[in-house]
Amino acid sequence: MDDKRRCSKCLLYHLPCNLGDNRSGQRTVPSFLQLSFHSTEHILERIKLYLLPPECCQLIFDKLVRMHGLALENLENFRKCYFPLIHLGGYPGVRDSWMNVIASQGESLISLDISCSIVTDRGLVLLKDCFGLRNLALNYCYQISDRGLGFMSSLSQLRSLSIIKNKGITAEGIEAITNLSNLENLNLERCSRIHGGLIHLRGLTKLKSLNIKYCNSVTDEDMEHLSGFTSLLQLNLNRCGLSDVGCQKLSALIQLKDLNLGYNGITNACLMNLKGLINLESLNLESCQISSEGLLSIKGLTSLRTLELSETRVEALSHLSGLRNLENLNLSCTSVNENSLTALSTLTSLKSLNLGHLVTSDEGLRFLSSLIGLTHLDLSGCAFFGFGLDNLKCR
Repeated sequence: MDDKRRCSKCLLYHLPCNLGDNRSGQRTVPSFLQLSFHSTEHILERIKLYLLPPECCQLIFDKLVRMHGLALENLENFRKCYFPLIHLGGYPGVRDSWMNVIASQGESLISLDISCSIVTDRGLVLLKDCFGLRNLALNYCYQISDRGLGFMSSLSQLRSLSIIKNKGITAEGIEAITNLSNLENLNLERCSRIHGGLIHLRGLTKLKSLNIKYCNSVTDEDMEHLSGFTSLLQLNLNRCGLSDVGCQKLSALIQLKDLNLGYNGITNACLMNLKGLINLESLNLESCQISSEGLLSIKGLTSLRTLELSETRVEALSHLSGLRNLENLNLSCTSVNENSLTALSTLTSLKSLNLGHLVTSDEGLRFLSSLIGLTHLDLSGCAFFGFGLDNLKCR
């Protein structure tokens, strides 16, 4: 509220006399709520925004974005206003001509989102002097290529970079971010041509989150370069076409808390490499060639809170009985039967359980009565008559 009060005072003498309560003969400071109802266009006409405090310019800019009232014409009013956040993800009309004003914020600019824009390499390089930039989102910016990323080396303060679904980015573009030593979050989901680029990430020793989901050009050989990311907490390798060979280096990532291996060609042999990842809290093995025997390798991962086993070959669940902290378990479309469900009775921390499309019956539900913390139960596609649910109601 302090920023809003300050903004109200700065704008007071540029607004009509009847906006505030002047019954005493003196103009009073209007509330920010009153200012919000006042014409933003009028404010832009009457005030040179660069004379206002940056936090005031930020409030006006954000309101224009919410009202879809921002265009190139009034964007010029914000040139060199030095406010920190410009979030235009999905906003219509953002293009190269906007980038000159955006870049004029200089080192004050901390966070920028121009996702879904038609900004090209020519517009992107204008950010080269925004040395204070910490968060940059370029998702679905199809006009950006390796050439546009060439300026990245100057953004040494960058902490988060997201470039979802871009076919113009290759290993050469990934090399451009080699020197971003402070980078903590990197999202390259659906960048389908980055094969051979992961070697250039080896110097990013502070990296905590890496998402290369749907990067189907990535190979087992690329995975060799992941072993150096000892600070990594989140790793998404979903649908990368990996085999057991590619997952061998995962054993070095001992700090991992969230690992997604779903829809890869991995088997029980891959899980042998996960035994030492005792900090894992979430593991996704959806649609992998995993059987009940493979679960023996993860029985010691007692920190697990979420386990995704849908569409695997799992039948027996006895190896999961010691995962007492497990809160979310998905067994849909597996070969688990009602006899196997007895192993779940010890998982008293479970809150969400998906048994969709299992071959079970009302009798099988009786084994779930001990799960007193359960708040979500998915039984879609199961063949039962209903009296099994009575056991759950009476628990």
